[in-house]
Amino acid sequence: MQLEDGLSGGERQQHIDELIGLLGADSVARVTQAGGDRVVKHIEFFESVGELPDSPGTLLLYGVRAEDHMGEAREVLSAASRFGYSGVAIKGEPRGIEYWKGIAEEFGLVLMKVNITLSWRTFEAMLAYAAGEQVGDIDYLAGSPLDLLSGIVNELAGYLGGSVVIEDLGRRPVVHSTVPGQLIDALRTQTILSRSTPPSPQDSEQYQAVLQSPVPVLQPKLPREALRTAVAVRAGTRPLGSMWAILPADPGAQWPDIADRMSASASRAAGVMLDLLRSSEMGVKDRAQRLRRILRANTVSDSDLTELGLSATQGLAFIAFDAGSQPQPGELDACRAMVQQQLRLLHAEALTAIEGTKVIALVESGSADMVAANASKVQLLLERSLGLHTTVAASNIVREAAELIAQRRLVERLLRAASQRPLPVKRQVLTIDSMRTQLFLSSVAELVAADSDLTLPGIAGMVSTDPDTADSLLAWIASGQNVTYAAEELGVHKNTVRYRLRKAQEHFGFNLKDPDEVLAIWLQLTLTSNDSVSTRRVRALPRHGGTTGRCR
Repeated sequence: MQLEDGLSGGERQQHIDELIGLLGADSVARVTQAGGDRVVKHIEFFESVGELPDSPGTLLLYGVRAEDHMGEAREVLSAASRFGYSGVAIKGEPRGIEYWKGIAEEFGLVLMKVNITLSWRTFEAMLAYAAGEQVGDIDYLAGSPLDLLSGIVNELAGYLGGSVVIEDLGRRPVVHSTVPGQLIDALRTQTILSRSTPPSPQDSEQYQAVLQSPVPVLQPKLPREALRTAVAVRAGTRPLGSMWAILPADPGAQWPDIADRMSASASRAAGVMLDLLRSSEMGVKDRAQRLRRILRANTVSDSDLTELGLSATQGLAFIAFDAGSQPQPGELDACRAMVQQQLRLLHAEALTAIEGTKVIALVESGSADMVAANASKVQLLLERSLGLHTTVAASNIVREAAELIAQRRLVERLLRAASQRPLPVKRQVLTIDSMRTQLFLSSVAELVAADSDLTLPGIAGMVSTDPDTADSLLAWIASGQNVTYAAEELGVHKNTVRYRLRKAQEHFGFNLKDPDEVLAIWLQLTLTSNDSVSTRRVRALPRHGGTTGRCR
């Protein structure tokens, strides 16, 4: 299968290490030292029969176990090197992999080790999806993906005797079994009729446990429900959905066989769902590339939006989902897929793209409140379904293309300000209204950091050598310069606070009778890193009146 021109010779080429990064370390790893920058132009599955094709840039999926075919290693790898292949992927135990690795390095080839629990057809579909490849010519994906999924659930339902359903990450049924005589309960019937799983107190916890488990999970039997088992439908580390089956009776000693059958069915479904996802996202992928260009541009025009099928007159806003400094392999792809899927249900138009550790969405909406509310729903779903905790920021609504750049920068500033100071509300969606004070303090901090002359003499020394005095001074200012309130806040005697205030004046040189200097002291102490000063400091604006300069 040949990859699309845009990946093999157009604006962006796909390298081996990029593909490995997209698939995740749990799915595939490069075992040879060099060659991760080699370009992949073709993917070829080969089962030790016939001749290798003369096709430079091929990534060869050698569908055998390394330890069982060590005698073929030199011949296969020699031919791959002679034809200019990018690399070879194989499965096997460490002994066989090490043997193939030595010969691969001798010929200067890249050798990749594929997880032995991953079927070749699923791995090939994963590669196709990661590389942006057209996968319609893969034999096992011939025909309608939904028909194939229906065949998988019907086959499993016939074996188990109970209804089987595959759900997407939004808990909506994709296909369900239709085998005559299968056991089905009221909950499953309601799920099928309403096209969504009815909420229950145990639902979110059970669902997250299924997605995080590498093996099928036997669910505890609940009142008025039939016994169930479930397994994640996963392509490598990327969750695609889940498969739920009703069991007519306690499996007992048959559970290992049932679990194996569930796992095999889920593996087959993963390859088909990747193709289904690919076909629905082909247009999204092109628009995502255009969105990335807008995110990196200095100006945006109406024609740029027209290419995306958007109009600023309808109202546009950015939403950023930040997965943190070190997201796990595959997490951002799973996050982007779920964000895209959910926002398309909540907004007339929604485009998404990955930028660094963030998933950025551009949505069509005329209400900032609605944008924030929908962002909060998706944030909660990411946490419950994927176990992914994100910090989310939403911009203002704009109705002019030229205003988008400022709003793109706003969400970055909101996220940066949130990273510098603890958020007052868990899972809060950051907006200009909720973060105005933090943005002000963040801007002041950046101003002071850029010009050392703005820092009051004595601040750094007091914070580093006498944090108790810094604590007391900040608490006194924040308490409206009231010694009694400050002492209560700090849990010390009033005389202790008075002593420390005198020390701040006499030893560190602060003029506590100057209201402007007191304000500057409060700002700079408030902006000091939490690692330097006690976390018990009061961070509210000064209370109980203005700054009078008296130590009451």
